[in-house]
Amino acid sequence: MESLGYTIHYADMLANKHLEDTCVVRELIAKYGKQVLNNPNDPARNEHSINRAKLAELVFADNEALTHLNSLLHPLVLKDMQALVDRSADPLIIFEVPLLFEVNLQPSFDFIVLISASPELRLQRIIKRGLSPIDASQRIDKQMPDSLKAPIADMHIDNNGEIAHLQQAADMFDHRLTSLPYKTLRPFC
Repeated sequence: MESLGYTIHYADMLANKHLEDTCVVRELIAKYGKQVLNNPNDPARNEHSINRAKLAELVFADNEALTHLNSLLHPLVLKDMQALVDRSADPLIIFEVPLLFEVNLQPSFDFIVLISASPELRLQRIIKRGLSPIDASQRIDKQMPDSLKAPIADMHIDNNGEIAHLQQAADMFDHRLTSLPYKTLRPFC
């Protein structure tokens, strides 16, 4: 969709931005100690930044830790998403939300497109981005299976093929945009 000129708002990018918030950093240090910091033993550093790889290692291995992190970040991300909607003059706003179904955000969207691939292919793609097979599997296991998402989505795009196939699906979706129905939506927050 970006190649067609649309602006996409990524929920993960919004969440990552909040990992720099002082109150979030303090809460994470209180919960996990300085191990979650970049350069935790450098006394010259006045500000601390979160080591995202270390944090991910901790939270994807422990459901309670993941729930805690989500309880910190999700309200902030939802507030950001609502602000984007409230400020926008665009007739169309597109969000990419990995946990849309898991946190029941469906009532906040006019139209939901599920883009899915087989678990094996998803695992291969995540490993190519640098995660170990164990870390990649842990992340996939934390998500609702696509088989449960597909019946709830308004449109399903299979992403088991090449990028050209995905671009073709994006082109077809682009042609449908003007005829999509509007719904009465629940605000994000």
